[in-house]
Amino acid sequence: MTNLSAIERAKMMNAIIGKISDIISLYGYSEIFLPIYEYYDVLADKTFNFNDEKIIRFIDRNTGKSLVLRPDFTPQVCRIVANYLSDMPLPIRLSYSGRIFRNVGAHKGIKSEKYQIGCELFGSDEYYGDLELLLISRRVLNDLGIEDYRIIVGDKKFISMLSEFVNMENFIKMLETKSVSAIEYFLSNVKLDDRILGLLKFLPDAFGGRDILDKIEELSEFSPILTERIRYIKSLIGKFQELGGDIDRVVFDIGETRGLNYYTGVNIDIVSRKDGSSLGGGGRYDTLMEKFGYGISASGIAFNIEEILRFSNLAYDEKKSSVLNISSIEEAEKLRDNGKEVFLLSKHIKS
Repeated sequence: MTNLSAIERAKMMNAIIGKISDIISLYGYSEIFLPIYEYYDVLADKTFNFNDEKIIRFIDRNTGKSLVLRPDFTPQVCRIVANYLSDMPLPIRLSYSGRIFRNVGAHKGIKSEKYQIGCELFGSDEYYGDLELLLISRRVLNDLGIEDYRIIVGDKKFISMLSEFVNMENFIKMLETKSVSAIEYFLSNVKLDDRILGLLKFLPDAFGGRDILDKIEELSEFSPILTERIRYIKSLIGKFQELGGDIDRVVFDIGETRGLNYYTGVNIDIVSRKDGSSLGGGGRYDTLMEKFGYGISASGIAFNIEEILRFSNLAYDEKKSSVLNISSIEEAEKLRDNGKEVFLLSKHIKS
């Protein structure tokens, strides 16, 4: 949705935020409010894609400690759960909304400030937790009237499992850039079983529809653990489809390595097909809670409101306040006491 005035934009954003909040509530999530900044040490090794070049950092003059404008909600929610909610029965479902801040160059076309609304699920079993993220994503996008989107599904657990067969450190760096020639050169200089070689060579091209999972399963037949993992994803997507998910909107990217040190299983990126805008994303990060001293499973997803605003067909409330030709503020207040909306023109006000 384009060419909105500032007032229309605010109304539309509020409508989108309200709709997503209502949907998240349907799944049993409770909203919490989080501080706009955190201590640097709290986030340093716990935030996705965290480095000094991408954060907005300043000094607390009272303590001398480094503070950071939050670049990500997830570690904040994890801290709250570990420090204050560890005695609650599991699973714990929490939601949030607000702005995140990242120090990025404007020339990169990335906003340094984003409004997000999202949710985090703690202590659920893997299958149901992964399924819930997919179901929430589907319901949010469909209810907002977004038509041309794709849910890109990757799996960091599958990539991690490959380390049993090959030293993945160098391979992952090449896989990140999808450099087929570099991968072929690397693999030609290592001694590996032909079956694992076939799988590794295919990973840069492992992007597409359900047939990609079939091909990966076929290439993974030599390993029971790899085969079982692919079947897990196929079962997950099958259940998602059974519950109303549109399989044609799901794209698999099994060779995706971004966030490998953060995500531990299924991860999701929601993009617009029109221009590739990121509408949201998330996934499973089971080991993150251990860093806060509370080792429970965890997963979550967040939606980018400004990006969604451009594509949503959600109708917002355009009702206007009544403009009444009345003689005093007192009369206007009495009408408001009775639930009437009054826009009092100043030329009618009597002192």
